[in-house]
Amino acid sequence: MRWPFYADSGNHTCAILSDGTIQCWGDNNDGQLCDGSQTASSVPVTVSGTHKAIAGGAAILHSCAVFTDGTIQCCGHNDSGELGNGTQTESDSAVQVTGVTNAEAVAAGLVHTCAVLTGGKVQCWGDNTNGEVSGASVTSATAITAGSNYSCALLTGGAVQCRAATLAEL
Repeated sequence: MRWPFYADSGNHTCAILSDGTIQCWGDNNDGQLCDGSQTASSVPVTVSGTHKAIAGGAAILHSCAVFTDGTIQCCGHNDSGELGNGTQTESDSAVQVTGVTNAEAVAAGLVHTCAVLTGGKVQCWGDNTNGEVSGASVTSATAITAGSNYSCALLTGGAVQCRAATLAEL
């Protein structure tokens, strides 16, 4: 059974439909709707090539989705490498995250992105000014969230571990 996905960044929203298609709407000044444009939309637009999405995350200026094959694609703002494709060039179409083939979940922070990989390992990329990308190795995550300057993982057993200069490890 597929659980519905809904991500609201405050500026745009994305949803994964029951057939794995992604639709997004709202602001699109950096291409975060992944529709090949930078035109805002007040109605849902279908993201091309997303018929196999299983999870996703949206930040203010970028969006990402996990697909059934474990890969991740992102679009939007990329000044800090938050799209994960080895560049700092924004993209209004989805680009594949380099080197990730076993993702189960993804979270988009302000200018960084994190994923839970098969087996519970967490991998992050993008801005690390506040320590949100680096830190103690997480190997038993079941879920991930990311904010403006932090990343937190829910661990097996219910504990939470966060990374940022202003947050303590829990």
